[in-house]
Amino acid sequence: MDTMPGSEGATDRGTVLILIKDVFFSVAVRNTVRALGFQSELVKSPDAFASSISTLEPVLGVVDVQAIDDPDDWDCITEVIERDVPVLAFGPHKHVEGLRAAKLAGVTRVVSNGQFHAEMGALLERYARTCSEPAPTLSDGDDDTLTTGNLPPGMTAAYSQPFSGEVTGRA
Repeated sequence: MDTMPGSEGATDRGTVLILIKDVFFSVAVRNTVRALGFQSELVKSPDAFASSISTLEPVLGVVDVQAIDDPDDWDCITEVIERDVPVLAFGPHKHVEGLRAAKLAGVTRVVSNGQFHAEMGALLERYARTCSEPAPTLSDGDDDTLTTGNLPPGMTAAYSQPFSGEVTGRA
């Protein structure tokens, strides 16, 4: 595990537990986490993700679906969710099976890579809980584009089929 200290003067808002295989992108995520006043803990496997939960008591988990090689590893992520830690998962919009597996594992929010890159700060702020508040829960009837539990564009349900066609960016 690798902890990145917060910026001078930043408040410690808690720890964000991060599971990302891409070392270069993990730097961008950790820099954003630090800029928001959180500590970051980077882990290299789903098992390490689950085992870190009791010692770190994170306020948010961030999971790259491409870091989950074995479908059974989603059980490790579910363990974290069951401890009332919100989990934000992201992945390529063409990796339908991985995004579907994340949704079925019960993650708080599933987004495409593009949306995660574009809205990273807002997503981290929205889903990270304060140390004294419970994890966000699914809400019914909310038409907000940042609704808890949304799937990437083209996926209308956890069991939707892969879509064909062009994906447009967010305006």
